[in-house]
Amino acid sequence: MQKNGGEQTETKTGYITVTPPLGKALDAPLLNWTTGGGDAGWYVVMNETFRDGSCGRTGDIDQYGSTWVTTTVRGPVKLSFDWKVSSYSGYSMEHADALGFAIDGGEMEEEIAGTKDGWQRESYKLSEERDYA
Repeated sequence: MQKNGGEQTETKTGYITVTPPLGKALDAPLLNWTTGGGDAGWYVVMNETFRDGSCGRTGDIDQYGSTWVTTTVRGPVKLSFDWKVSSYSGYSMEHADALGFAIDGGEMEEEIAGTKDGWQRESYKLSEERDYA
């Protein structure tokens, strides 16, 4: 504590963690990202990916619960992303314990379950000149 002309001042040192928005954490800051589902919110995690970058993550989701994240991209484009999941192995979206990827809200293009494989790279070629969700 210091006295300065009859006034006392105190200096404290602290740390502030700045978390980027979800789009920047997903390496796609120019896309508009929407989340929902109600069972667990999405948040940013720093230094989590196999590239030591940031990623999006949800809280724990109970059996038959759900949560989602979506964006729209303009084709033609090659869409690539890294993903991993922590769930019971041997399940699928049919049994509601997996992570899935769909185009335009249709059938699942791909899904993963379990915990052993860690981060996996997926790529899709969206060849038509149109918007994909």
